[in-house]
Amino acid sequence: MHTSRSLSISAFAVAAGLTGVSFSADLVEPGGTAAATHQATFAKDEFGWQLFFYVNQQARADKAGVPDDSKTSFAQYDSDKPVVWETWALATGGELAGAENVSEVFKSPATKPVAWEELVRPERQKILAPSLKSSPLITLQPGALRNLAAGTLQAELAPHANIAGFDETRMNRITYDTIRDKDLYSLEGLDRAYAAAEATGNPMIVDFEQSAKEVKARWVRIDQKNECNPDGADLDTAKQRYHWRTLTGADAAGQPEVQTWGLVSLHIITKDLPNWFWVDFGHVDCVDVPPDSGDAVAPVDTTTRGPNATAGANGVRNEARGTKWENYVMHGTQVAFTDALGKDTILSNPVIERQNQNSSCITCHARAAVAPQASNLPPGPSIPLFLGKVGSISPGASFIDVGTPEPVFESGGQRYRQIDFLWSIPFRAYSETGN
Repeated sequence: MHTSRSLSISAFAVAAGLTGVSFSADLVEPGGTAAATHQATFAKDEFGWQLFFYVNQQARADKAGVPDDSKTSFAQYDSDKPVVWETWALATGGELAGAENVSEVFKSPATKPVAWEELVRPERQKILAPSLKSSPLITLQPGALRNLAAGTLQAELAPHANIAGFDETRMNRITYDTIRDKDLYSLEGLDRAYAAAEATGNPMIVDFEQSAKEVKARWVRIDQKNECNPDGADLDTAKQRYHWRTLTGADAAGQPEVQTWGLVSLHIITKDLPNWFWVDFGHVDCVDVPPDSGDAVAPVDTTTRGPNATAGANGVRNEARGTKWENYVMHGTQVAFTDALGKDTILSNPVIERQNQNSSCITCHARAAVAPQASNLPPGPSIPLFLGKVGSISPGASFIDVGTPEPVFESGGQRYRQIDFLWSIPFRAYSETGN
């Protein structure tokens, strides 16, 4: 087990009550240690920034998830090049019919992913992809999303060639290796894991290690007007203010055109706490995106906001000043369903959760679960599935539930078992038969 130098310095600064502490981000991935658990619990906003610093360091072009050690910190970078999280294993990539499945985790037919060292880098170009949270669907079956018509979902960007996924979801090595080694990439593997949990009475079919991580990102075009910048902006200026990537898309006439897309949302989770640690970041242009319903939620960050801010001001981290990263703000962190007073905790992103910003990441993801095949489905292997409607007690994708989740994981005679907060698995697993 390693201890990140960046964590050690930050923990010291917090313990000593120092403010305005500035240091270079370490090249060691935060998390997986007792120090990380302590910081995630007692200095959660600082821990969230340490994750941000690491995953946004320039990546090596030849290896997955390895920072470029020629850069001394996340503040040194090359334009239009991937950062560390962009080289983690791609979970999205095969949800919609008619598109090549480029997921590195969930293939069709389901086959064992390659060893981490065999993941091919650098990335190919990017294309557009739909967004799950832009969909009106609330009842879903694993793998079934690939059969939906693309027209029912709002077009968003997923930065990978030929991808058809919901936003861009990637996982670090320990998450990837766990799914690979435990056969959780296939419906049949999930069925076997469910049976094993049933035999032992375990409510969870998998328990990830402490250093497991996953990210979800959203991008918008910055070479034209967009929801975060409805007035448009000069592209050269925008490139100074965004982490951006180029792709070859199609214009209104269907002809190829070079497009420039900027990162506007980045959600990071890590298993450093039993119910995971959740932190959300977004571009400053998107903080005040009008919600489709409900009220906007103001960012919360004790390290950069308020009179007692420890490492910045007005939402800007000291370490990010003078770089494109100074335009990215922390929307908040989440470590529990309720606070010490019993009030439901809220964490959302104004772009990803535009339709409901008073939502709870941890509550929704607690519903990620599987059960044996329901009797009303066509004959086939006893594959797991997840069902549920907003407001019901059964598990399912619910974007409005907040607070402590309903403890009864049963519906229609089915007993659901949790899959450790990761919707990626039941959303994207395919059958080994290709069905």
